[in-house]
Amino acid sequence: MLNARNFIIGLAFLLIVCGVTSLVVIVPAASFNPEPTPGLRPYTATELKGRAIYQRENCYVCHSQFVRFQDEGTGPTSQAGDFAYDRVNLLGTLRNGPDLTYEGGLYPDEWHIGHLKSPRSYLPGSVMPSFSYLNDTDIRYLVSYIQSLGTRNTRAWETKDVNVPEKYRNLKSPFNASNAGSGRGIYNQNCAPCHGYEGRADVPLAKMFYPKPAANFHLPRYKDFTDGHWYNKVGRGVPGTRMPRWDQTLNEEQIWYVVEYLKSLAKDQDLTAKPGREKYYDAKTLQPGNVERDYPGAPKAAKGH
Repeated sequence: MLNARNFIIGLAFLLIVCGVTSLVVIVPAASFNPEPTPGLRPYTATELKGRAIYQRENCYVCHSQFVRFQDEGTGPTSQAGDFAYDRVNLLGTLRNGPDLTYEGGLYPDEWHIGHLKSPRSYLPGSVMPSFSYLNDTDIRYLVSYIQSLGTRNTRAWETKDVNVPEKYRNLKSPFNASNAGSGRGIYNQNCAPCHGYEGRADVPLAKMFYPKPAANFHLPRYKDFTDGHWYNKVGRGVPGTRMPRWDQTLNEEQIWYVVEYLKSLAKDQDLTAKPGREKYYDAKTLQPGNVERDYPGAPKAAKGH
C-alpha cells in the first residue's frame, strides 16, 4: 500500500516537473518565430557548419551573443528578430569571454585562427582554452561563423547613438572648441594614464583592460558622437568595462571641458583603417559587401548588405 502511494506521489511530481518544463522552456522555444530584423540575412552553408562546431565545443558557455541596453559602445541593443535564423539560440550568459554579437570583421581570419590555436599568444592572461586539436577544416568553418556575427546584420553598421539614455541624447555643450585646452589639463590628470596623452590608447595600461581595451579617440567612429553621447560616456562611464563614472569626481563644467577636448581629438582622425579593424570606421566609407578589405579571407556580406 505504501509503495503504491509513493509511486503515485512520484509520478505526480514527475508530471508536474515535465509540465512546468514544457511551459517554461519547450513551448516558448517552439513558438519563437519572430520576423527577421530588417537587413538580416540567413546563414550560409559554411557558416552553419561553423555554428554547429561552435555549439559542439560549448563556446556559448563563456561567450554571450546578445547586447543589453546597458552594454554601451558595443552596438545596437539585440532584438528578437536578430535571432530569427537561430535554431537553437546560443545566447550564453556567463561572459567569461567578451560578447561576440558584433565580432565579425573586427579581425582578419588569420588572427582568429591563431587565437583559437594559441589564445595567450594573442591575449596574454586569457583563460580561453586552446582549440588546436580541431582540424584545419573545422577551424575554418568556426572562423567563418565568428566572422558572420554582426556582418549578417546591417543594423550594426547603420545605427548611431544607440544605448544613450534619452536625458543625455539631446544635450548640447555650453562650450566650444576654444575650450579644448582647458579640457586637456583635466584629461591629462585623470584620463591619460589609460587612454594616452594624445588619446590614442598607446600606453601599456590601455591594452591590459578586460573585456575591452581603453578607447582610441582618433578612430573615425568618434566623429559621429553627439555632445550628449560624449557627456554620457564621460559622466556615467561604460558599464561592463574599466571606464569609471567621472561624474562622481568631476563637476558638470569639468566634464564639458573634457568633452570639448575629446571632440577635438575625434576630428584629428587617422585616415586609413588598420587591417582587421574596418568595422569601427565610417559606414559611408566602408560598407560591408561593397568595399574590398585589406586582408585576405575577410568575410563579405551577401549582395545588398
